[in-house]
Amino acid sequence: MSAVPAPTRAMVQPWQGRFPWRWAVAVASLLAAVGIWWMVGRPDALLVTSGESMLPVIHPGTLVILDPMGQVPLHVGQIVAVHIPATDQHRYHYPSVMLHRIIALRWRGKHWWFHTKGVHNAVPEPFWLPRRAAFGRPMVMIPKAGYAVEYLQSPWGWIGVGALAALYGGYRLTAPAWARTDLEAGPTEDAEPGGAELPSEMGPSLQRMAETLERVEADLAEIRALLAPRSADESPPTADGAQDSGQEAESRDPAPPTPGARGRPG
Repeated sequence: MSAVPAPTRAMVQPWQGRFPWRWAVAVASLLAAVGIWWMVGRPDALLVTSGESMLPVIHPGTLVILDPMGQVPLHVGQIVAVHIPATDQHRYHYPSVMLHRIIALRWRGKHWWFHTKGVHNAVPEPFWLPRRAAFGRPMVMIPKAGYAVEYLQSPWGWIGVGALAALYGGYRLTAPAWARTDLEAGPTEDAEPGGAELPSEMGPSLQRMAETLERVEADLAEIRALLAPRSADESPPTADGAQDSGQEAESRDPAPPTPGARGRPG
């Protein structure tokens, strides 16, 4: 049985046993796309929570994907994202955007007004808001993902993404170079002429393939061993050419039947 050819380093996947660059770049690209969408495309579609006013419903650092409100009617108990008027921001030291729960509705003049309160807060907001201040309601909430989005929005985040992409690109460009060096170097001096042991860093799938090839080689060797005596015992052709004439007789077509052998019509 012939041995399995010695595998080279080029047969091993470059990323096996190493840092998962593909997954890291994919996740970083996804987060970068989310950040670009937030800053350029739809600034009101995403919201990153901060503070503990909505615990235990919404935790700090949660990335909230908002569904636009449009003309959807408000109701008590609904969690909405609202724009805080500039006067209330300066007077009560509130942020420009807030995500709280509606606790009361009131018809004042020709518009609806609503009152909000944080789930974890003891008292509601000291002001009422008009209906137009509500611009979105939570559709998807991803805990802790908001921290990554905020990091990508910072200059250090863009630098980190660029450095990671450059490292991955350089790795992919240089990997074929060291893979070809093993092929050009050829077998080592201490390697067996017919084959070699499989390297320890070889992947499980390639290891199973090598074992399957070994079993196939063993089966083929057994078949050749069974057929070898039969081919040696074949009788040589005779001197008078009887064997050749017999083969020629078998190769000729049989003689057509005589007319008498055919059946007569009834």
